[in-house]
Amino acid sequence: MKTFQRELIIAGSIVLITLIGLVPLVYAVGNKTLGPYGDDGSLGRYVGDVFGALTRGDAGVWFFIATPLIALSVVRLGIRLARQIK
Repeated sequence: MKTFQRELIIAGSIVLITLIGLVPLVYAVGNKTLGPYGDDGSLGRYVGDVFGALTRGDAGVWFFIATPLIALSVVRLGIRLARQIK
């Protein structure tokens, strides 16, 4: 498998895991600490609002979704640089 394809699969997987796992986790923590979300306080409403913000190009939501990918990329870059220094 080519490097670009592998990196694309890794990036897509991380974003998918973020959407499936992190978004509901943030909802649950926020619901527990801050109270119900919106008028009905449902997870579906929260997820709908997150996807709506993504489609509108909201930079904050895009950053939230991309943060795990950015963090992993920084760690991988650090490991690569540390190996080259040796």
